[in-house]
Amino acid sequence: MMRITMDITPLHQVEADALIVPVFEGLREQRFGAAELTDAGEVTGKPLELTLLHHPPGVSASRVLLAGAGKSDGWDAAQLRRLSAAAVRYLMTKSLKRIALALAPADASAENVSAAVEGAILGEFEPDRYKTGDDKKSVERFAVVVEGNSPDLAAAVERGRVLAEAQNFARGLVNEPANRLTPSALVEAARRAGDWLVCKPGCTQCCYGAFAINALDALRLRAGMETLRVDEPALAAKIEGRARLWMEEHRAEFPGDAATGLLGDTEEDRARFEDFANETACPALDPATGRCDVYAWRPMTCRVFGPPVRVEGESGDADEVALGHCELCFVGASKEDVTACEMALPQEAETRLLDEVEGAGETVVAFALLR
Repeated sequence: MMRITMDITPLHQVEADALIVPVFEGLREQRFGAAELTDAGEVTGKPLELTLLHHPPGVSASRVLLAGAGKSDGWDAAQLRRLSAAAVRYLMTKSLKRIALALAPADASAENVSAAVEGAILGEFEPDRYKTGDDKKSVERFAVVVEGNSPDLAAAVERGRVLAEAQNFARGLVNEPANRLTPSALVEAARRAGDWLVCKPGCTQCCYGAFAINALDALRLRAGMETLRVDEPALAAKIEGRARLWMEEHRAEFPGDAATGLLGDTEEDRARFEDFANETACPALDPATGRCDVYAWRPMTCRVFGPPVRVEGESGDADEVALGHCELCFVGASKEDVTACEMALPQEAETRLLDEVEGAGETVVAFALLR
């Protein structure tokens, strides 16, 4: 497993196989002997442009990777996360083991440090867990280089690690082969339900109306979008476009913090959420095909919608427990028929993982797709 640290060593003394340095469009990078490359147009600072310099002057690191960060006025934690992931993945293919990423003093916020760590761990993720052979590559150490030390930054390193590992756990589940991880609960529920269960590809009954998702759901969606931005950038752009339109339409009445996407937890907020965006399609839904564009990373609510699942009232009273299911399914079925088809949920596993990202709060799909 990659060891994550924060390094307060002066930049020129950092010991690493490769030192990642973000460079911006329109700014001439003169360090590390890069001036001539910049003047020649070989280093432009365009997003995710990667230029590896060997034996750069003035630093102890064996290599410097100039990583394009785009325009400085659009630079934020999300951009840094993508840069860190792309840079680590690129350097990993070179079999480099010790990698560091340098943050300028103005960029060394807790949010950015967390994003740099998160991106690095996401970038190092390999889906070929069961591949045989000795040609697998991995990074042994990743360090975020900042000036000065503070408890806030140390905590940010840990938060970035937890967020990324939770996402990679979800990505690992997605990539598990069927003979290793079967959706047994759903399969068994569907077998028992028979013709009562009418769910099929293209049915969008459950794709309209906003619903709350937890932090783990949001991490699954973020992992999916990170994957699509690399593997299918055109599709990712379409999804992001729909998510932005969704936010523009509903921002004014959002029952929570419209800047962060976190839902409010007051009684008034919960009451407002009952009538919030009830007729609007989920931005993950492709209107042309009626299919979910992030199906492999969909929230738990979407994964279990259809068969009967146990729903408890807000008080937790046993008398308030009911079995909920899609209104298109079990039409004409008796209460006994529905009860016999109940699907058990992996509550224990979800709770354990949520404990790792405690305090993140609930949000909605549109915000998670853009984080």
